[in-house]
Amino acid sequence: MSELVLVTGAGGYLAMHVVNVFLQNGHRVRGTVRNLNDIKKIEALRSLASEDRLELVEADLLNKNSWPAVMKDVTLVCHVASPFPSAPVQDENILIRPALDGTLNVLNAAYESKTVKRVVLTSSTIAIVGYTPENRVYTESDWPNPDTQFAYGKSKILAEKAAWDFVEDKKKLNQKVFELSVINPSFILGPTLHGQETVLGTSESRVLNLLDGSVEKIPKFNVCLCDVRDVALAHYKAAFLQEAVGQRHAIMTIPERVSMKEIADILNEEFGHKGFKIPKEEDTNGMLSKGSVDNSRMLNVLGINPIPIKQTLSDMVNSFIQNGLLKKAE
Repeated sequence: MSELVLVTGAGGYLAMHVVNVFLQNGHRVRGTVRNLNDIKKIEALRSLASEDRLELVEADLLNKNSWPAVMKDVTLVCHVASPFPSAPVQDENILIRPALDGTLNVLNAAYESKTVKRVVLTSSTIAIVGYTPENRVYTESDWPNPDTQFAYGKSKILAEKAAWDFVEDKKKLNQKVFELSVINPSFILGPTLHGQETVLGTSESRVLNLLDGSVEKIPKFNVCLCDVRDVALAHYKAAFLQEAVGQRHAIMTIPERVSMKEIADILNEEFGHKGFKIPKEEDTNGMLSKGSVDNSRMLNVLGINPIPIKQTLSDMVNSFIQNGLLKKAE
């Protein structure tokens, strides 16, 4: 029987792809969700595999008592669950506490289980470059000061640092602890596996807004971006490659930043003639950030050949149409 893989936050946009890639490679998966009565989300997950291959259980990041049972017989953990704001938060602890305490609750349960061999933690390139990057090439060895970041960035930095500290502290005490590998994705785009707009992240919603008439002008900002399928594959590779142990892995399609104007231009080229009214004028407000991120570990260690940006966007929009998030233009 194949080993059992735990994926936290299984109903999320990225996590569902992570679940899917493990299932496609013959593994059994246990996925945590906040509410088993969320019918649409549960049905979407159930469509991926039969119950004997995909088990769904409830777990709360902030309830440490819910995690020991979740870890029973698990050998690999992908901790993907983490809060992502749909709007600015007034109290940063709304994001920081679930990210930090939730990560420690999962790691403690994994450690106490004595069956978990490796944990793959989903972090972010925010934990590498921060919100105001300098004009240079960043690598996985870079860490921004958490106190200079907005709440989301601070939550990702503190949670990832806590994970590394957890493992190192156990080693210093000569205690046997699971191996840790971290995935640091950038601005995640690509197809959705379900039709729930509520679980789309901010990045996906930004593209959807360019197509559904929500914005008249193209927002002025730029990002390092990646395909959700590449990020899911990175989790899978990091779960088994020995070279991935004890390492961070920045995931992006290309090292350079891509502006929303460039994204809109690609969308216009691909879908503009199909009746979608995609903005062509860039908003004068906003700013274009500097700096790029070295993605050589993704290429050379994880062995991922990234999906081209045009394909990412095309597949993403077609999935929006197919799953009812976007009405097909007449």
